[in-house]
Amino acid sequence: MKVSTRSKWALACSLYYAVNYSKEVIPLKTVSKALGISEKYLEQLSIPLKKADILASTRGTQGGYKLKYHPEKITVYQVLSSIEPIHFGEDASDQAGEKELLSVTSEFWDELSQDLIKQLNQITLDDLRNKYYQKSSQGLMYYI
Repeated sequence: MKVSTRSKWALACSLYYAVNYSKEVIPLKTVSKALGISEKYLEQLSIPLKKADILASTRGTQGGYKLKYHPEKITVYQVLSSIEPIHFGEDASDQAGEKELLSVTSEFWDELSQDLIKQLNQITLDDLRNKYYQKSSQGLMYYI
C-alpha cells in the first residue's frame, strides 16, 4: 500500500493540532508556516477532516481550526480514512481468470487490510504527540 501525499500531510496537520491542543483555534497561516506547506493546500485537507468530525472551525479574523476532541480520542485510522479509503485488495468477482485463485488472493488482501485498519485504530494522535514530545526533549542540551 502506498500512502498518498495528502494522507501524509493530513496526519502531520492533525498532529500539529494535537501538539497545540491547549490553544483555542489556530489560523491556517500559522499551521502553513509551521509545516512548510501552502495555506490553500491545508484548506483542502481541512475540509475532509472537518467533515469526518476531527476538526472544528471558527470563522472571522480570529478564526482557525482546532481538534474537535482530545487527541486521545482520535485515531490515525480516522485521520487517514477521512482523506482516502484504506484497502489493499480488489473484488475478484469482476476479474477474468481462475476464480478460486483470485478469490484466495483477494481474501489475503482483505485480511491484510483488516489487520492494518486494526493497527491504525489502536494508535491515537495522543500517542503520536507523546512521541513528538520525546523527540523534541531529546534535542535539548542542558549546560551547568
